[in-house]
Amino acid sequence: MTEKNNQSKKQPSNEVGTTDVNSDDENSSSALKGDVLKKQVKKESKKKSKPKRERRPLSKTALLALLIAVLGSASMGYEYFLLQEQQHLSIKLLNSTLDSQDRLKQVLKNTRQELVAESQARKKSEAEFASFKIGMEAVATKLGRTSNEWRLAEVEYFLTIANARLTLAHDRITAIAIFKTADQRIKELGDPALLKIRKLIKDELILLHAVKEPDLAGMALSLSSLATEVERLPLVDIERVAVATGQIKDQAPENWQDIPAAVWKDIKSLVVVRRHQQSTEPLLPPAESWFLVQNLRLKLEQAQLALLRGETTLFRQNLKEANSWMSTYFNEESAGVINALKETSALAKIELRPPIPDVSGSLRQLRSLLVERGVKIGSQ
Repeated sequence: MTEKNNQSKKQPSNEVGTTDVNSDDENSSSALKGDVLKKQVKKESKKKSKPKRERRPLSKTALLALLIAVLGSASMGYEYFLLQEQQHLSIKLLNSTLDSQDRLKQVLKNTRQELVAESQARKKSEAEFASFKIGMEAVATKLGRTSNEWRLAEVEYFLTIANARLTLAHDRITAIAIFKTADQRIKELGDPALLKIRKLIKDELILLHAVKEPDLAGMALSLSSLATEVERLPLVDIERVAVATGQIKDQAPENWQDIPAAVWKDIKSLVVVRRHQQSTEPLLPPAESWFLVQNLRLKLEQAQLALLRGETTLFRQNLKEANSWMSTYFNEESAGVINALKETSALAKIELRPPIPDVSGSLRQLRSLLVERGVKIGSQ
């Protein structure tokens, strides 16, 4: 109890002290609060005293800056999109490149295999060619001829055929073509020893070109025209032709006194003696003038056929007979007959096969060269 009383006694003293301290603190805090309140009041008074600012619209520069900012952001977004697409395309390209590389590797592999196969085939062909060459050399050795000798033998064959065509068939055009071929073969050989033969071939070609061939087509047309015009040629004496063909009409006697004379005339007509300067008669004695014309036309057509065959002797013989018939049975004073006689006489003088020059010099020279080189010719 004493302790409690003591404590109770002590407590007031403390409370007094604390109250003093608290009072000082309260005084200082109140002073501070007053200062703060004063400052706030001043600030509020200043705020109230300042007039309110009005909101102005954005300027053009701000709008431009805003637009630039928007465009920049859009461009950045687009660039980002392009970058993504580029990455995607790069991946695709890489994949396709890898696929193409795989295919290329396969193609290269196949190509190598084909090259190997082709190389093997080529080696096989070379081996076959080598064996063929060996065989040809063996054949050439047995026959005693080289490739150049074979070519010379070919030229000798050409020249032989050309001379045969000229001699047997008088085929000048074919012979000229063969001579030109032989000259080309000699040129391809390039052997200086053959220059003399080429010179002879050139001279022989000049001789063959100088031969004048008759115009066989024109002559055949002339004969055809003459055969057509025969029907229009006038006969020399209609009465004589009628006597020859028995076409003279008997005249009856007018009275009985003329009967003996008519009988005697009939007796004399049993034997007819005709004398002419020309004794040539038609091949078939005509019964009338139509047969005479047809025989003359036939003779001209026979001459035309002999012309086309190149038979000069038969051609001239037919023209000579036709000319003789026209002179005997047709009027030589007629312009048509005169023209026909001139035409047949001129045609009969033409040589259907003009003489062919000797073109065997080159052949003889080539054969001499082949004999010197030991090349067998023909059946030798």
